[in-house]
Amino acid sequence: MKAPLTWLREYCDPGLGTAEIADRLTMTGTKVEAIRHHGVGAVDRFLVGRVLEVHPHRDADRLKVCRVDLGAGDPAEAATIVCGAPNVAAGQTVAVARPGALMPDGSKLEAANLRGVVSEGMILAESELGLSFDGAGILVLDDMALDAEFAPGTPLADLLPIATDVLELEVTPNRPDCLGVYGVARELHAATGAPLSGGTEFTPLDLSMQGSDGPLIPVDAHVAVVSPEKHGGVRMLRRGYNFVDGSNALGGLDAGLFFIAFVRDPATHFIPLQHAMASSDAMMEYLQFTSSAIFAVPPGTGPGEYVGQSLFA
Repeated sequence: MKAPLTWLREYCDPGLGTAEIADRLTMTGTKVEAIRHHGVGAVDRFLVGRVLEVHPHRDADRLKVCRVDLGAGDPAEAATIVCGAPNVAAGQTVAVARPGALMPDGSKLEAANLRGVVSEGMILAESELGLSFDGAGILVLDDMALDAEFAPGTPLADLLPIATDVLELEVTPNRPDCLGVYGVARELHAATGAPLSGGTEFTPLDLSMQGSDGPLIPVDAHVAVVSPEKHGGVRMLRRGYNFVDGSNALGGLDAGLFFIAFVRDPATHFIPLQHAMASSDAMMEYLQFTSSAIFAVPPGTGPGEYVGQSLFA
């Protein structure tokens, strides 16, 4: 199973780097066998441009010399780019690669002298960005329904998925739910605590959002029952870990989800939250309480201090 990070983050974004996301998934039982890269490299060299002028090349019938605004604002500072696409025209908003850009095939773009004219970049087709196999003409951004603004000089990565890391996962036969990106996002949610709705682990939930049959998040959903908004700001931190503990009496895997919850003060945090879960949390049907403990966790040490010093002050 291959899961692109840009797609995965649309469902669950813990704010972690690729390697740490891979480690979290592997540690909770969803093994990441490899991390691949798809698309371009050096994404800062890919920009939105606006074609100001198009002139025939003096020594090549099929080439055109274009003046392209890349955000400088002054036409005198526009880049000169030689283009052979039949559909290039003045006034278009286009995708441009600057010298130093790494193309999807691994080649590095350099300024080139094309029949006596130095081309300071490349106006790109979809195929040259790895977006599709369409290389018949350049990509004209004006023809696309894009949510973001695309003024000259805007990083192209802000508009189009031109680069992403891809997680290559080993999916075992008992986990067909991880054969889809949303299933992997659920695992990432369980491994990091980041919400499936996007945002970060501590992004507040909109419990008032309504669906066709009532609240979009049911009132007995775990995240609603223990939400900080209902408990004076008290927050429960949760971590889930998949486990396999041999075989059961029927010969199947004895497997499940090891669920750990962290709170601070037993009297004002742990007990009220446990009472709320016991009375109205729909997830309690699937949980088995095993144990609880109290730990003294000192803060980090400052200059000249020793570990735990604040506990004995």
